[in-house]
Amino acid sequence: MKNGGGLFLREPVAVIASFNKVGDAMPLYIQLEKGENKVDLKIVECTKTDGQLGRSSSYRCRASYKNKQVEFNLDLYKGTTNWYITISNSTFDGLFKV
Repeated sequence: MKNGGGLFLREPVAVIASFNKVGDAMPLYIQLEKGENKVDLKIVECTKTDGQLGRSSSYRCRASYKNKQVEFNLDLYKGTTNWYITISNSTFDGLFKV
């Protein structure tokens, strides 16, 4: 997906979220995978934004990893437990560098 001149990755992602008593979700942690490698991120800031025509709840999130700020979008599709992350390819790849 092209957005603002950069290339972005959109992938399913594992999320730990909290839910209030009316069912609204707030993502707390995500786990990214690249091959056999996994990176766990604690979300430090997350704002709910407009979803896709009522089909999803969307969030703009920020996490900290190894003293770097990581920004990404998360979408939760209504009626499912399917979360998707949208993140720049360079940011994603940078998380897995040793």
